[in-house]
Amino acid sequence: MRIVLDARYIARRQSGVGAYTQRLIGALAALDRTNRYTCLVAAGGPGLPVRQPNVRPWPTRVSFEDHVRGDLWLLAYLPLRLRAHRTDVYHGPAVFLPHVKLGFRTVVTIHDLVSFLFPETVPRRYSLYMRLMTRLAVRSADRVIAVSEATRRDLQRMLGVAAAKIVVIPEAVGPEFTAPLLPESVAVVTRRYGLRPPYCLFVGNLEPRKNLARLIEAFARLRRRRPASGAVAPQLALVGTRAWLHGGVLRAVEAHGVADAVVFTGYVPIEDLPALYAGAACFAFPSLYEGFGLPILEAMAAGAPVIAARAGSIPEVAGDAAILVDPRDPAALAAAMEAVLGDAALRERLVARGRERAAAFSWDAVARQTLAIYEAVHRTR
Repeated sequence: MRIVLDARYIARRQSGVGAYTQRLIGALAALDRTNRYTCLVAAGGPGLPVRQPNVRPWPTRVSFEDHVRGDLWLLAYLPLRLRAHRTDVYHGPAVFLPHVKLGFRTVVTIHDLVSFLFPETVPRRYSLYMRLMTRLAVRSADRVIAVSEATRRDLQRMLGVAAAKIVVIPEAVGPEFTAPLLPESVAVVTRRYGLRPPYCLFVGNLEPRKNLARLIEAFARLRRRRPASGAVAPQLALVGTRAWLHGGVLRAVEAHGVADAVVFTGYVPIEDLPALYAGAACFAFPSLYEGFGLPILEAMAAGAPVIAARAGSIPEVAGDAAILVDPRDPAALAAAMEAVLGDAALRERLVARGRERAAAFSWDAVARQTLAIYEAVHRTR
């Protein structure tokens, strides 16, 4: 088969879709030396994660973020190029697909339906655009990959996608999160970002859906309780890019009087993330909605005890390896954080369960199931 993947999401400052795409290509390359993979990559970007004869780049200067020129290129020009390339299967790892299929089949991965379920947490124009592109993608694709059972249910309920068209293939973490780290190495990285133990950690874009205003309120409650017990006052590390509508996060820090204890690290490269997870007294992930929630598995794999929201796909991903709380209840979140910070035995149980849970997900399994999808749609030509 000649398979084309849209790998323009791979960037030096990686997004969730970029990480998914990079890991998928690497796992497919390790698994499959027979089929031919051509990967659309951003010209001037970091390129592909692998070098082998059956995987090659196809550079383009058309960005997936250019929603005028990029859409025209995707919908009108690319199908002609794919036909000239004699493409058998095209895989869009997000919602962007060429809907005119000139002899090839298409597969799309849907990571979440935030624009349908939580439109108030994203800019209105973006929400409307993503609703349109998602509807078009799931309608025209020959197969839809959902990254969780929760996303599959959302696709059926919100968009009426037939059950037979959807395949659930969960994500996984990379090997860098499972590699053992020396305490000295962890200390070097944490100090670089102005952190000292104990600290609570969040990883993700700073945006309304992540529910950080309530996390900050819960942290303020925790800070008020901890000095009474004689324990060292903790920090809160918010790791991630300041994304849209993040002003509420900054206002919450000021309103609760914890500006001296909250550390905004900004974007952190992936090579530093395992140490930040490993050094955390707890990882708190109170998101209102996730299609998968990869930081939960990353934290578990790296050895952080996890507290997460009982929302979206999170219970499905976390299993029994995390403390799950109502994301709209800061008191419950604060109580969970206090329990983890104050109980060494509880932390050890959560860490052990977390490592076991993260090990249940693998990129080899993702690649095998995805390749099976390519083969299935190719047979229907």
